[in-house]
Amino acid sequence: MTDTTPALEPLLARLCGGEITDKDYVGYFMNEYGEELVFAQRRGEKTARLWHSDRAGRCSSSVTTRFDSTAQWKG
Repeated sequence: MTDTTPALEPLLARLCGGEITDKDYVGYFMNEYGEELVFAQRRGEKTARLWHSDRAGRCSSSVTTRFDSTAQWKG
């Protein structure tokens, strides 16, 4: 596992009207249909963004949601 961000994550964020910075925790997932999802939460914020692409790589949805967690950022 590496700490380098795949090119898809910032691209999908831009296509959906968002951005990813070095202050974000970023997660990536591809479902069984080949659709890609990117989750990003900025350190210290209680909201997170979820971007979802269709199989053609277009932004199909963008959601910002409140994310309450007992987890704490370290660093």
